[in-house]
Amino acid sequence: MRDLQCEEGAPKPGFWFRWMLYLLKATGTAFFLLIIWLSIGLEWRVSPNHMWIDKDRHFLAFYALSLLALVTITKRAWWFIVMTLVILAAGIEVIQPYFGRQLSVLDFLASCAGVFLAFLPVPLWRLRQKFKMV
Repeated sequence: MRDLQCEEGAPKPGFWFRWMLYLLKATGTAFFLLIIWLSIGLEWRVSPNHMWIDKDRHFLAFYALSLLALVTITKRAWWFIVMTLVILAAGIEVIQPYFGRQLSVLDFLASCAGVFLAFLPVPLWRLRQKFKMV
């Protein structure tokens, strides 16, 4: 198959798409590292009366990370990304005691909720496509 080029030295079709995909992956990696740093490096001062404020941060962080992953993966790898993010959430909670923080099952559940709600449309969309009448 012949490469299509408009003129000598012009970018191939799809150049901008590949560049934007690379940028999304780089942004996702930076966001992933930021989540790790914030999870183990900083202690959030949350009063006992406002303990749920911390949970929304976990939910939003993993929801955003899941959406970034969802945009950059292939159709068949979504379940692998879900499991990887759940393991990451568990790993973050397990190593927190070594950095002066405490393990929290509720933090883990909030992180998992963010992952699952971001990926929920994937199997639902596939089911809809399977039973769609044309």
